[in-house]
Amino acid sequence: MEFSVIRARDRGMLRARHQVVASAGVIGEFRLRDVKDEELRRHSKVATLVDRISGGPVAGLPPLWDAVLGFANSDQWIVTGFEQVDGDGGTRYDHAQTWIMTPADKLTGAEAVAYNRERISGIRR
Repeated sequence: MEFSVIRARDRGMLRARHQVVASAGVIGEFRLRDVKDEELRRHSKVATLVDRISGGPVAGLPPLWDAVLGFANSDQWIVTGFEQVDGDGGTRYDHAQTWIMTPADKLTGAEAVAYNRERISGIRR
């Protein structure tokens, strides 16, 4: 299922509501899978957004580890977890993150136009 995803946090800190509302979402197919994290020595649910044309991860949206669906209805899903960010000297940092997800078929305005334009260009390929 395709969604528009907006990140509600920046480096683990909640962004101001007006910033979140004004953000453009990234669009892709939502996937959730169970992955073994060697560093943590356990399995983790990992959420990713995948570009439906290339099949690869959507640029600018890191995977969400220990993903938990906190809320869902026909208009919006909220998924929480943490992003793994590489720091200096090979150090990995984990930052809390929240994805605000809108089903692509529920998009309106400029996001809907961009989504439909992308779908049409994908069909022509």
